[in-house]
Formats: sequence, C-alpha cells, structure tokens
Amino acid sequence: MGGSDGQAGKAPLSAVDIGGSFVLQYYRTLTTDKDNLHKYYKDESIASRGTEGASPDEITYTSGVEEIRQDIQASFPSGASRAEINCIQSLESKQGGIMVLVLGYFVYSDSSKVHFSQVFFLDKQTEPYAGYFVQNDILRYVTGKGEPSDAQAESPPLLPPPQPPAPPTPAPAVQAPPATTPAVDYQTEARAAAAAQEAQAARDLAFAQEAQAAEDQSAAKAIATADASEAAEDKPQRSWATMAAEGNKKGWALPPAAKGKAQAPAPAATSSTMPVLPPPRPTRPARCT
Repeated sequence: MGGSDGQAGKAPLSAVDIGGSFVLQYYRTLTTDKDNLHKYYKDESIASRGTEGASPDEITYTSGVEEIRQDIQASFPSGASRAEINCIQSLESKQGGIMVLVLGYFVYSDSSKVHFSQVFFLDKQTEPYAGYFVQNDILRYVTGKGEPSDAQAESPPLLPPPQPPAPPTPAPAVQAPPATTPAVDYQTEARAAAAAQEAQAARDLAFAQEAQAAEDQSAAKAIATADASEAAEDKPQRSWATMAAEGNKKGWALPPAAKGKAQAPAPAATSSTMPVLPPPRPTRPARCT
C-alpha cells in the first residue's frame, strides 16, 4: 500500500488516517478484484484464517506471497458482493508500524451477512516505493452472528428452526448386588473343633495301645525262650548205667560201656649203690692262750 509520512509543509499522517485509508482500499480489492489482493503482502508476511470455536488443528497458517494468494482464493467467501465495516481501530506500533482492528460483515448476493473480525499489522517499506505492507494478518469468521436481510426480517419463518437432536440418554449403570458375608456360627465351629480334637486323641490312644501290646507280646516271647533255656541247663544228666537199665526195660539193646585203659604201674624204687656216710662232726675253734 502506497503512502507517505508527510509532504513538505504538511503534518505527517496519523495512525488513524493510515489505517482508515488501508481498510477502504483492502476490502474494495477483496470484493471487486480478489485475484490481486495478494499484492498487499510480501515474502516475509504471515497470515492466519479460522472460524469461531475452531480447534487449533482447524486454523490455517500461511507465509509468503504465493501461499497467501492460494489461501485467499480458498478461504475468503465466494459470492460476497461487498463488505460493511462497523469499526476501524488503529494504533501506532514499534518502529513506525501500525496495528489495525476491523469489525464488519460480508454481504452476499442473497442479502445474507457473515460477521468477521480481522487484525492487521502494517509495517513500513521503502521499496518499490515508500509506504506500508501487511506484515501480519489474522482473520476470524464469527458464527451465529449473521444479520438477516430486510426481507427476511419482515417475514419471519413459518416454522421454528430445527433444534439439534438431544443427546441419547445413557442407560443406567447396572450395579452388582453387594456381596453378603455369611453369618458365622462360632459355637458350631468350636464344637466341631473340639470333636476333631477328641477323635484325634482317640486315634493316638489306640495307636499307643497297639504299640504297647506288641511290645508286651515280644517281651513275653523273650521271657519264655529264656526260661526254656534255663530249664534245659538245670536238668540233671543221667548216667550210662541208668540209661542202660531203662533201655533193658523197654527191650532196647545198648552196647556195653567202654572200659578204661589200664594204667601203667609206677616204676619201683631202686636202692642206691652209693655208701651212706655219717655226717661230719663240727670242730671247735682254737682257744687263745
């Protein structure tokens, strides 16, 4: 956008004047010559387009003249015959730049209107001529604020506008019945435990009695064996003559008893041929005179 800070002998233009002049030129180009609207931007320009209530993923961001030109062709409403501007608010910014806020409506051929708000940051330029260009551009379409045409205002619709369907009522959650804890009969449990202890004691006693009986039986057998052995050892032995006499009575023939061997006679004493001499007589010792 061309412009000048001032001419010789004249006061420089204010931010309000520059902002108002830019808005008139920009929206006239938008509605009558949209193919040349990108000429208000440069390669360092950044633009954003979105709709009220849109998520961050639904907002578009473009930079550079070519991307902004394509975005203008796709995003600006086609069929808008003019733009009605309700508010222009301009403010001088850093290094001579100007902030411009615009509120208004796009008017279509069927007289319907779409509300929008748009913010520009105009930065100063020296090439190809002194003036301003759009450094930043934020456009937001405001839904639900369109104004009906005069004909629509005079003849209200016969039927009320359709209401959005009510969200389905969620089915009530089925809750499981609370778990009931069975009543505990402590007396019955105590009696059962006592009966179990008594049965175990009876089994232990029977086992001990059986073990004691087996031990007593083993001891009795050992005692009987020992008594039999002692009786056999204490029984007197019979002589051969007694057994022979009993055998003769019963008709048994027993061999005669073995005779003992004759003992050799002791050798007779022989007399010695040596002469027997009388024992020597003791001598008296010599007496000293």
